[in-house]
Amino acid sequence: GSHNINRNGSHIRRFVSVPIGLSKTYIDMRVQRIQCHDCGCIKQENVAFAKGKRRHTIAFANMVLDLSRFATIQDISWFLQVSWDVVRNIQMEFLQSNYSNPDLSTLRRISIDEFATHKGHVYKTIVVDLDNGHIVYVGDGNGKNALDGFWDRLGKDKEHIQAVCTDLSAAYTRSVSEHLPNAALVVDHFHVTKLMNEKLDLLRRQLWHVEKDVNKRKVIKGTRWLLLRNGNDIFDHAH
Repeated sequence: GSHNINRNGSHIRRFVSVPIGLSKTYIDMRVQRIQCHDCGCIKQENVAFAKGKRRHTIAFANMVLDLSRFATIQDISWFLQVSWDVVRNIQMEFLQSNYSNPDLSTLRRISIDEFATHKGHVYKTIVVDLDNGHIVYVGDGNGKNALDGFWDRLGKDKEHIQAVCTDLSAAYTRSVSEHLPNAALVVDHFHVTKLMNEKLDLLRRQLWHVEKDVNKRKVIKGTRWLLLRNGNDIFDHAH
């Protein structure tokens, strides 16, 4: 903010800009280095059409984000004739600036679940706002400690949480009961159905092994499809 400055050399900076037709377009600009006599700092003058030390213009970044709505990173990099990393970094910067610190004060109903990031069973824990579907937290692992950062960030807003949906993980249920004792704990429909199907199938197999009559065994074996279908499916099939 000081006016006690003078020029201290310059150099040419090249920026990738929005293509003209199918032609890749660059902007070359002589950028001044400025020295401040008050603090001794030497820095480049600000460039209005580009952020920081980025080698592309703001308009180019916006074009990448627009294309990202319906095209892959590889397709965008091929079309705009830039590297895969340039497209990915633009996307990551956008996500960090817009979604890295979501507002947790509006949370009322949340879901906690895990997913594998690699084939080697490397897990992440996510917390989702069930009212809008937004992911509001990602933690490492799938144990109780994976949620520690979320509870710390939630702080006094814990009292606003009305319901929590989880799978049957003991680690998640214990953590929720400890930090949100007044919230309703709900087991999601998928895991309830999965557990019921597994138990029903186990019972059918046990009956098959106990039964000695060959004809009855055939009946028991053929009931798996019928038992695991819901009423509407059976009704539709019958028609």
